[in-house]
Amino acid sequence: AYLIRHFLEQNQKPTGLLGTVEYIVGKNRYPSHLTTPSAITLQKFLKEMLRSKMKAAVMEVSSHAIDQERCREIDFDAAVFTNLTQDHLDYHRSLENYAQTKARLFASLKKGSLAIVNLDDPYAALMIEKSPARLMTYGLGPRADLRAEEISVSTGGTEFSVLYQGRKERFFSALIGRFNVYNILAAAAVALEAKIPLKKIKSALASFPQVRGRLEKASVKKDFSVFIDYAHTDDALKKVLETLGELKQGRLITVFGCGGDRDQLKRPKMGRIAALLSDLCVLTSDNPRKEEPGAIIRQILQGVAQENLEKCVVEEDRFEAIKKALFMAKKGDIVLIAGKGHESYQIFKDRRVAFDDRQTVEEICQIF
Repeated sequence: AYLIRHFLEQNQKPTGLLGTVEYIVGKNRYPSHLTTPSAITLQKFLKEMLRSKMKAAVMEVSSHAIDQERCREIDFDAAVFTNLTQDHLDYHRSLENYAQTKARLFASLKKGSLAIVNLDDPYAALMIEKSPARLMTYGLGPRADLRAEEISVSTGGTEFSVLYQGRKERFFSALIGRFNVYNILAAAAVALEAKIPLKKIKSALASFPQVRGRLEKASVKKDFSVFIDYAHTDDALKKVLETLGELKQGRLITVFGCGGDRDQLKRPKMGRIAALLSDLCVLTSDNPRKEEPGAIIRQILQGVAQENLEKCVVEEDRFEAIKKALFMAKKGDIVLIAGKGHESYQIFKDRRVAFDDRQTVEEICQIF
């Protein structure tokens, strides 16, 4: 969403944004409480965008919002399908229901609209089948309309070639990882639909800043690196750990927990992946809500293979867990703090407290 907004804004199209991190309307920024606001609030923001002379609006449309018909009366010019992995099963009950809900967005498109679909995702065929709209596909394979190849990833960013309709441009982004190549391709597809040439997209990408809490590198003057990421599903955690695993010179230390009152099936899966792909894991609380943090951590540990249990350290207090990881870090190590990303709070059964992973890292790093 941020990439799309950036590409449009850099090409004289003032753009509003509604998403998980925040709502941007004209010169105003509002904290986001829902990825997709309620139907009435959504219309209020869109009207405010018109009054602010915005030329476009980019939204993250959540599966909850689709199911609850919060955006039923919106005619989308384009819809983007990035990927689908296990999440929100506490709400949708099955992955199939989750997929069918996502597909309803594409089924709602009009014939003149554009469906932009990640061809490399197993659920791409479902989105394409359900949609009456025009189609543009993206991915890394030769069948995609817009594709990337010759990918090179480093701690400084990602370089890759983009091919579209016989043209080829070499792109560079400060964003790290193959999953971000997919994100850039998806956003580039929207920009191409807005008649922005590939060369201008390349130029705009070079000035794209970090997105808060999305594999965000913390500003610490240490001989190790710290990254903060929102990864709170097994697939997202796997992608981030694989990316950082390729870049590490020392060890990879991961701090994470799982949210309470949410899908419990992903907890052991996240534990298995974190212990498998990390050199050390500090298991802690996320937003425990009405559950006991210790009980959530025990479910995470159920997925950890016996031979990897010795890699895991338990520290329920998130501040102390981050502190423990940072004190363990040595030269060349990478510390990943996952699960909360941009969030500036923690939710317990009886209170909501201020807590920001990035600020916590910076605070702790000042004392040693």
